Amino acid sequence: MKAQDDKQNQLAISYVRYSSVGQSDGDSVRRQSEATEAYCRKHGLTLTDKYRLQDSGKSAFHGINRKATSALGQFEKQVAAGEIPQGTVLIVENLDRLSRAEISEALALLLGLIRNGIEIVALSDNERKYTKASVNANPMELVMSIMVLSRAHDESKIRSYRIKASWQNRKKLASEGKHIEVQLPGWLHSKDGKYVLDQYKAKTIQRIAKLCLEGYGGFTIAKMLREDGTPNVSKPQNGKRKTWHPLYIPRILRNKALIGTYTVDDAFSPRSRANPTLRVASLPSASALSAACASELVVDCPCAEKSKRLRMVNKATGQIEVLICSLN
Repeated sequence: MKAQDDKQNQLAISYVRYSSVGQSDGDSVRRQSEATEAYCRKHGLTLTDKYRLQDSGKSAFHGINRKATSALGQFEKQVAAGEIPQGTVLIVENLDRLSRAEISEALALLLGLIRNGIEIVALSDNERKYTKASVNANPMELVMSIMVLSRAHDESKIRSYRIKASWQNRKKLASEGKHIEVQLPGWLHSKDGKYVLDQYKAKTIQRIAKLCLEGYGGFTIAKMLREDGTPNVSKPQNGKRKTWHPLYIPRILRNKALIGTYTVDDAFSPRSRANPTLRVASLPSASALSAACASELVVDCPCAEKSKRLRMVNKATGQIEVLICSLN
């Protein structure tokens, strides 16, 4: 009876991670969270909101999810300091949620946690549990973990290589004045090898810039657009069009795409990751993309001018962004 009570009082910690921002609008978080909750109900574990850890848009391949500002990084620090009770169960969808780094680093993370009394459960691997006792009693479990972590690293390494090669090719084509297919803002689309502007949405953005120049802030502008029923200029998500949010206004006006600038975050360079000031590289103004937009500037206003000095880097992922457009 006492053993059963102890199990019901056993603390469970959920860890959810995804590396791509697009996954936040998809099935990743829901899938990982629901599986964790089901496991806790099945085994009578206590899962509280305080211990629902989540690293959104953080790469486990580059170890971003283990930095001091990340949820996993903070958890590691708490474990090392003895702030997390031994016997606590850390529940993940798979070991690759924790790490996709080189096997030496990934295995050190796994062993470091279980050595400090943390029990790790990998749900997708038949709810396999890794504990200090189980690994010592059955070394094959450790071999299994090495295989899982090694495969995860290899997959990410190959994907990283292919993506890097793809973007390098796109940069080369753009610098040669050739059309490239990229993800475009909601007010621009690609057709027959050209970038075509949505005139209705262009007028909406011009109106926003004009209101900004007149001294209206993001909150007021968003309220005005909602009240008169102006459709949001962004692309619909899951079939639903976004509403106007105050924070969306400055995002539009600070977007380098509005002045026809092609921007690439060179996130694959080790030097650029160490020195964020080197992360953005813009193609020359004579490139096909900028040249095509040169005669169609959005508006000649301080908002657009300020955007020239902003680094258009995705803060959630640190990955490449390509932003192309112009408005007349």
